[in-house]
Amino acid sequence: MQMLKSGYSLMDVISIRLMIFFDQIEQKLTSKIDFKIGRNMNAFSDLLWGGFGIHEYAEPLHIVWIYSTQSRKALGNKYFDTIISIIENHESNNKYLELYDEHIF
Repeated sequence: MQMLKSGYSLMDVISIRLMIFFDQIEQKLTSKIDFKIGRNMNAFSDLLWGGFGIHEYAEPLHIVWIYSTQSRKALGNKYFDTIISIIENHESNNKYLELYDEHIF
């Protein structure tokens, strides 16, 4: 009997999904920058400040997150809750978040 392993652990899958999250955030909140943003929660918090081509530094930001339940499942509760906490408790006190389970537009 032979046993095959894929080589990927659960953590690897979540890490890949987290990197996809950072890629999508970079696409939505930056424009015409000549560097990649960091792929970590501190860099995400910095990105929320603005000044990267989409919204001005310290400008209010309204985030609408569609399919948030699917995102929670994909990222896991720990990472999803951390992301939500960073947005809701951002130092600027002007980041607003709406979560939806379906497409609203």
